[in-house]
Amino acid sequence: MNANRFWKLFIFCILSFSLFGCADIAVQITRGLTMNGQEASAIFGMKRCMRRGYTYEECLGRVQDRGYTIPSQNYRVPAPKQKLPTLAPSRREISPPPIPVEESLVIETKSGKVIVKNFFITENARAIGKGKSMYAVLRDTPKFQILYIGLDQSFLITIKDENLSSARFLAEKELLNILGISQKDICRLLVAVTVPHDVSGNAAGSDYGLSFCPNGIPMPKNTGPDYH
Repeated sequence: MNANRFWKLFIFCILSFSLFGCADIAVQITRGLTMNGQEASAIFGMKRCMRRGYTYEECLGRVQDRGYTIPSQNYRVPAPKQKLPTLAPSRREISPPPIPVEESLVIETKSGKVIVKNFFITENARAIGKGKSMYAVLRDTPKFQILYIGLDQSFLITIKDENLSSARFLAEKELLNILGISQKDICRLLVAVTVPHDVSGNAAGSDYGLSFCPNGIPMPKNTGPDYH
């Protein structure tokens, strides 16, 4: 390397030291690579451009637009490392308990526990919601509907047929079959039997219970729906 080229590189190193240091220039000198003044200016411009946050392609275009030529060697300078945003610690959501899949369930009552079949996995059952707020449509027929309410572990039978007594009898039989228990055990559970106004105006508004339980009330004669 001749003296003129050495002094050019030395002066360029001194001018750029305060901003970028001359370690990479020294490496190029020790490797015996030669750069003319135009090449050195081009690389200096690339470094300065990329440290401002522009991409290599954007900086290359800017340098070439000024008439400089990038040397054939790879003088790319890595873009400055950007700090990744620190994510705030997310609150761990507590998932509600899933729908039970065991063969049997335990229902707490005032007189103790009652073990019933798992009605969630029976055919035609449809669970809505999760946890204690969950309820399930166990049966929905043209004559009656049977719901399970998880909040208090109760059952609700809604009579939908004009023949009230007959519909209640069918619903009771179906609920006994769903739970797989006796009449004595089902009377320990909370089971309400109601009639909507659009089925019977005079029967609506009361809880008739199960016909064979001590709290059961005979269904009244249906006088027709009440839409008011």
